Amino acid sequence: DDGSVLLWDAPSGTLDAILPWYESFGEVSVSTQGAMVIAKGWANIEVYDGTTGHRLRTFVMDAPIVEAILLPGETRLVGFSTESAWVWDLRSGEVVTALDQGGLEESPGSTAVVAAGNIVAACNGVVMAFGEAWDFYEDFDLEEERLTIDVYVSAWDVDTGRLLHRAVRR
Repeated sequence: DDGSVLLWDAPSGTLDAILPWYESFGEVSVSTQGAMVIAKGWANIEVYDGTTGHRLRTFVMDAPIVEAILLPGETRLVGFSTESAWVWDLRSGEVVTALDQGGLEESPGSTAVVAAGNIVAACNGVVMAFGEAWDFYEDFDLEEERLTIDVYVSAWDVDTGRLLHRAVRR
């Protein structure tokens, strides 16, 4: 009820840890070995120790978070906001690199993100109104406006931040 994240041991049914949370969040993920828990808030990503429940790091984005993923090796984290994408070092908390958005006004990582080696790929759909990215929070008369959805699949080298490929379906 208080917004905390409860970690349960599935086989035994015992409560392993309670992770305090100080605001609402949309999604929680667990590292492959359960050593870390990643919780996405409105504009921040919280990283917790999966065994003790202690908060390890907080990463703050420049806009609402749409996705976060641990990279293979679990020493780096990629966070996508609606405006940018960053790679952080989990030990130091420092930004390793920013991912090149290739001229897009909105970050293409809002629906699905996968990582393999030093490559991260993301997919999203950007709703367009008269050729401009549509702000979902604007008042909008759907009967008078012409909307399209551009679907982007993008791939980056997370070591350099370089956009390797982008496919667009309109």
